[in-house]
Amino acid sequence: MFNLFDFQDEDLSFLINETGQSVRVNGIADKVLITNKSIGEFEERYIHSPELISRGSLVEWNANKYLVTSEALEKRGGKYKVIMRNCNGDVEIPKVEQVLIGTDPYTGRPVYEEQVIGTDYISAIVDKKTLSVSTNEAINTIDNQFIIKVQDNETNREKFVLNSEFTMYGETWTVMNLNYSKVGILEVNIKS
Repeated sequence: MFNLFDFQDEDLSFLINETGQSVRVNGIADKVLITNKSIGEFEERYIHSPELISRGSLVEWNANKYLVTSEALEKRGGKYKVIMRNCNGDVEIPKVEQVLIGTDPYTGRPVYEEQVIGTDYISAIVDKKTLSVSTNEAINTIDNQFIIKVQDNETNREKFVLNSEFTMYGETWTVMNLNYSKVGILEVNIKS
């Protein structure tokens, strides 16, 4: 029996080449199928690809940045299918460098000072922190607490440490907690 959704590799390649969208996945050009997810509170889309796109991958498409929030371990219908969600915030973290400002007159050792030499911008999903009390209800916590989701990589692990500060939406935020339980995504609890 013929299964419409069971693609052969060459059929999927043809479909992607003819109707796929050009994207950048973690800075590397690729072509994938992008389909709509049901309409909801957030801009989310499905990505269909013959190659695995891991949770936490940063996807650039149509001048927007998305973070892959779902995990796909196996192919379904000859392809991988994951969900990407629009990054609705840019975290601003100052680039700091140690600059030699002189020597200690008593020991002759070099003296350094930290100077801001620029700003790193990290795309993030920003959510209001909520506590779930049942499957249908949620209670909002105090207004100054949020959860941000970023790629879990070495750079972000160095930038987001407990009690570190950064700027977002013109306010200064402090890191309260870090959650490493979702492979590929670093969840950061923050407060202003």
